[in-house]
Amino acid sequence: MKKLYATLQVANALSEIRAKQAGDWQFEPHHNIIVTSLDVGDWKYNYLIMIHELIESLLCMVRGISEEDVTDFDVAFETERDQGKHSSEDEAGDDPRAPYREPHGFATIIERLVAREIGIRWDEYEVAVLAALKQ
Repeated sequence: MKKLYATLQVANALSEIRAKQAGDWQFEPHHNIIVTSLDVGDWKYNYLIMIHELIESLLCMVRGISEEDVTDFDVAFETERDQGKHSSEDEAGDDPRAPYREPHGFATIIERLVAREIGIRWDEYEVAVLAALKQ
């Protein structure tokens, strides 16, 4: 039996995430994936972030969108945010220039569906994520 591994982990600080965003993913050999969520103070919120990242990474893998292209874009976007070109609410994956815009959008749809199914109000979730990113 062949095994695929998706490692889910929670970062204690934003400095542990490469692009200084709420979530991150990395490809590993043999189609394995490492998914990281910033600890936003609620385990259910952390899982929502990881669900988003897992789906986004899978779609990028299938579509041939490289981890390097995504990370390079995210780092550049965060640099632009620091320069005042984006608000704190803007997400890199929503930017029309993002090489992973479609996978990000689909992952957000699934994230919202799961949030609704487990009784999470999206507006409260977003407030918690933004607050964690400002710490």
